[in-house]
Amino acid sequence: AAILGCRGKLILTGMGKMGAIAHKAAATFCSTGTPAVYLHPAEGLHGDLGVATGGDLVIALSTSGETDEIAGLIPYLAQKEIPIALITRRPDSKLAKQAAWVFDLGIEREADDVTSAPTASTTAALALCDALAVVVARCRNLTAEQFALYHPGGFLGRRLLLTVGE
Repeated sequence: AAILGCRGKLILTGMGKMGAIAHKAAATFCSTGTPAVYLHPAEGLHGDLGVATGGDLVIALSTSGETDEIAGLIPYLAQKEIPIALITRRPDSKLAKQAAWVFDLGIEREADDVTSAPTASTTAALALCDALAVVVARCRNLTAEQFALYHPGGFLGRRLLLTVGE
């Protein structure tokens, strides 16, 4: 409901591997008709926060829920009254305590017990973001014609435009 009610754009943010997932999720939301951008949280702290305006919604991805760079964005987002949704494997984290909505990935441990590198959590976050984008597109009744307009190039775009044009 928060994404559907967003009057501005979605701003997805995350560091490291979750940053890569956030970047991909922003692209998926855009391609399905929801204006979205990726904001690197460290770059946000060094001038890129100008992208955030009233009516926007931030979706932050953090495996630990303790990412310092994301935590650093929160006071500035709060000043602009921009709500934050958090996707994490730790719903009791410091970021979760400051988020309006928390999506618990339900991941107890990563695939690699030696390094605990984000693997299971990034896979779950990717699936969740894709599911959110699809649900939002369906709720907005995205048509094949509209979808084709977001993909004018490449194989997918040509295939869709030919199908729509025929």
